[in-house]
Amino acid sequence: MNALLGCRELVIPVTGDYLALVGLSRLMSIVDKLESRTGQEKDKHIVFTRFQKRRRHAREVREKVAEHFPGSLCRSVVSESVALTESPSFGKTIDEYKRSSRSADEYAALAQELIERGHARYASRIA
Repeated sequence: MNALLGCRELVIPVTGDYLALVGLSRLMSIVDKLESRTGQEKDKHIVFTRFQKRRRHAREVREKVAEHFPGSLCRSVVSESVALTESPSFGKTIDEYKRSSRSADEYAALAQELIERGHARYASRIA
């Protein structure tokens, strides 16, 4: 709760399954209550990680999230991969473990998107 109270932004990783959707719903409900009590709105960035785009259910979960949280869903998606599974066992980030992998590229794209979202938010607050 202290982390939620002290932050301005949330990056919320979500997998493409039903239980992740339930967890996201509960988290957003908690954040909504905190925002209403404190009067401080959080910037929310929902990102699908370990996503398996070939699975119909995963695509349906993403569509539901897009429907319910349209401004919060990131365009960038990080796909499931063997490299993502292996890198923690070597104590390395995906960039350190396999810099030339699709997963490393997807995380780099996500980082760039979050930077751009931050710049856009900052610019709109100045204007």
